[in-house]
Amino acid sequence: MSLFPVRVLGESILGEHPAVLVVQTEHQLQELGFLADRLAQLHVPVVVVVPEPPRKLFHRYRPGFRRLNQTLHMAAVCGRGPGGLLDAQPLIRDAGALVVMNDWGVPKGLVLEARRLGVPSIAWVEGVQDFADVDTGRDRFPYRTADHVLCLGPYDHGLLDGTPRTIVGSQRLQELWERRVSPMPEVPRAIANANFSYGVQTEHRRHWIGTVLKAADAAEIDLVVSRHPADNGFTGRRREVRQDVQELLLGSSVLVSRFSTLIYEALLMGVGAIYHNPHGEAVPTFSKPSGAYVATEDTESLVEALRAPAAERSEVRRRAEPFLRAHLRLDTLERPVDLAAQEVLKTMQR
Repeated sequence: MSLFPVRVLGESILGEHPAVLVVQTEHQLQELGFLADRLAQLHVPVVVVVPEPPRKLFHRYRPGFRRLNQTLHMAAVCGRGPGGLLDAQPLIRDAGALVVMNDWGVPKGLVLEARRLGVPSIAWVEGVQDFADVDTGRDRFPYRTADHVLCLGPYDHGLLDGTPRTIVGSQRLQELWERRVSPMPEVPRAIANANFSYGVQTEHRRHWIGTVLKAADAAEIDLVVSRHPADNGFTGRRREVRQDVQELLLGSSVLVSRFSTLIYEALLMGVGAIYHNPHGEAVPTFSKPSGAYVATEDTESLVEALRAPAAERSEVRRRAEPFLRAHLRLDTLERPVDLAAQEVLKTMQR
């Protein structure tokens, strides 16, 4: 079986049968970085790796290659400097457990190889997902390939009925909830989250961005565009800001987004959110706002939402808390990273 080679990130904790943690994006690196550090504290050998796609002509222009470069850059910034390449097959063969954050695409090959070799695999849900593939146009069967799934909260736990799973939450998102809220900006500002990536709903990208730009102009509110690294669109580039999206949220009064984990992040930080769905996404995650955010389906309703006075950060959190607790484990008695580490330990000891 042919597998991608993998690049080691940071210093491996040496030992027999390590936990192999596979990252592909910056936020996955942050989440699994927490886990790697916790496992090391528990004296569990651990290796953090990122799959290395083939360096063929034109691959440098593909979204996955851009994400790889950004992940490697972040790894260096946070002290997990990129190391050498390893053959994935013997690394998995000697592993005590394989931990991924999605179990389709490139990681699926690693998970299937782990299964063939008798190595247990764990997938930690990385954020909001189209679990039934109603809008992806594919049959990914997300989180049905790994042996065990670590869920974010009751919502995804319920959607993965019949799959071996445990609710642990997200350490990355938990830390946003535990932060003190930032001051409101003196001048209202909206962020448009341009997130039509990896071939999903890309035919609606231009129309979606166009309606947001038109609505912001009609509402007379300052608007900046934060583009997902894998979004290849050109509409809205004039207003695009190349800045960390959480930094943008700190200085903004409202987020406008399609289906995205960024809606969770905004609400956790006390930033108002608008789920804008003029293109008819069928995935149900954000179909019932329950007072946590505003849902719009056309330019006119988005104009009205943008014109409404922005709620204070603490009020946004208060209104959103029931929704957030239905989707995310936010209890503070046990940290998500501790619960995840416990599951990895139990898996490796079986």
